[in-house]
Amino acid sequence: PEAGRPRCSPLPGGLLARAVACGGMHSLALAVDGTVFSAGVNDEGALGRPTAGELWDGPAPSGDAPPPPPADGRPRGDPYLWGAVAIPKTHGGVVSIAAGDSHSVALTSRGAVWGWGTYRDGSGVYGFAPGVRIAREPALVIAPASPDARIVKLVSGADHTLALTAGGAVLSWGTAGAGALGRVSARG
Repeated sequence: PEAGRPRCSPLPGGLLARAVACGGMHSLALAVDGTVFSAGVNDEGALGRPTAGELWDGPAPSGDAPPPPPADGRPRGDPYLWGAVAIPKTHGGVVSIAAGDSHSVALTSRGAVWGWGTYRDGSGVYGFAPGVRIAREPALVIAPASPDARIVKLVSGADHTLALTAGGAVLSWGTAGAGALGRVSARG
């Protein structure tokens, strides 16, 4: 139910959180053990995990592969309860999270970025990456090729994401509405 005053929203297993992020209609929590949890609306993949609902139970969005069955036979979870997001540890554990209207991103200890969901513009779903309208589960966005390319800070706006590299470069992606990317968008 809605809450007019702050009240506890415990993570599974009694885990404590070290960071939280709010998206348009979803929330993220980073537990002290490095697990990312998500809850809220998952119609455009913002939760990054299999849940009941149209995205996982219906046909694939135009241009996307059909949804895979849940990994390891796990059931589709209730989107409105905290559920763990399966982020591979191949690039280190998660140290930071951010969320936008319909996307989520996670920064790892080795400076890599994982992301899921989608970005939107005035025409609707813009897409997550070339050829991918909606990333239902975490996808590697940045794997740094050098120490200076490691991401050290990650933030999201409604429909865009910015990353700061160890070398001081600013990377931007998502939609460029109102100049949010700090550069001209490739989408006209």
